[in-house]
Amino acid sequence: MRKRSTVVGLGMLLLVALCSSGARADEIPPPEETIVADEAPPATSGESTAEEVEEELLEGWQFEFVPYMWIPGTSGRVSIGDRSAGFDTTVGDVLNLIGSLEAGGAMLHFEARNRRVAIFTDGIFSAVRATEPIGRRQVDTNIKSLTYLVEFGAAYRFFEYATTLPSKSPIAVDVLAGGRWNRYSNEVGRENLSRDAESLIRFIDPMVGGRFFVPFFERSEAGLFSLTFRGDIGGWGIGSDLAWNIVSTLAWSTPWKFLGSSFSVYAGYKAYSVEVEENVDGIDVDLSLQMNGPAIGLGFQF
Repeated sequence: MRKRSTVVGLGMLLLVALCSSGARADEIPPPEETIVADEAPPATSGESTAEEVEEELLEGWQFEFVPYMWIPGTSGRVSIGDRSAGFDTTVGDVLNLIGSLEAGGAMLHFEARNRRVAIFTDGIFSAVRATEPIGRRQVDTNIKSLTYLVEFGAAYRFFEYATTLPSKSPIAVDVLAGGRWNRYSNEVGRENLSRDAESLIRFIDPMVGGRFFVPFFERSEAGLFSLTFRGDIGGWGIGSDLAWNIVSTLAWSTPWKFLGSSFSVYAGYKAYSVEVEENVDGIDVDLSLQMNGPAIGLGFQF
């Protein structure tokens, strides 16, 4: 009897132990299910990262539209066949001519940037009319010159150095390359001649150059102030004999918005020079032109 009761007792204990372990096994999730649950979020995270990268690339493009006014003094010499005349107008002269509607101009700059890469275009129109006494008899010579310049190219930012300004705006250096379409319409006439000499020159110059950005002051209530220096050179006999361009600009990036876009104020100085010799319809045309003076503009960023 003792053996039988002992066996029965051991059997009961074994049954209780099996039932208890089965209940605990039901309460603990299988290891495989736990691993699958942990692996699911990374897959979703990977998809969102790809979308974020694509969104960042799209949002990385920044655009700037800058209408500006350049008021250059203009000097040089134009020869059309056997007729030649020099001209020299100062910035003050140009302002007076603008007031009398005898000179004028319009300029526009557009640039799109994505991180280190930028593309740009710049258009310039300038009209100058002057009367100069020429020759031993000091005969008044009328000179009319229309200048059209359309610049296009790309820039690459190869150097950046973070500043201690609040926005961390860097000191930066860009290299640029592109072209400049030139169109010059010249007319030279004298009072004792019934017919004026006219010429039209058109060509495209290649150009290479660089830009240097230096931010130097920033306050949340005042905005960011920076300096920009740019220079390029071109021609080399492909279009003109030689052409060069230098621009220095003080920029104020305001803390305000206009029509939903940020805007900046620019003030600077621009100098441009070109020398070209061409044969137009069997007539030799020689143009040497230098234009330099102050420029002001408004930039809208979006």
